Amino acid sequence: MNHFLASMVSGLNAVIAVLIIIVFAGIGAAASDQAQASPLVGLILGGLSGLVVATLVCGLLALMIDIRNTLRELVELSRTTK
Repeated sequence: MNHFLASMVSGLNAVIAVLIIIVFAGIGAAASDQAQASPLVGLILGGLSGLVVATLVCGLLALMIDIRNTLRELVELSRTTK
């Protein structure tokens, strides 16, 4: 079950990143519209901030998945060398 969840999260990691960027871009466009600024500027700034957040969140998630996979490989190697 744990392997299935890790594989599923690994596959959805890119989708999560794209969704974070889209949501932040939408929030930026809406905020700039309320501030009576150009929605394009808010869209760009929101997208860039979403890119930073997506990089941090999904990068950390990918790192944890990679660590998990490496630990599994080490366990398998320790079992075969006994």
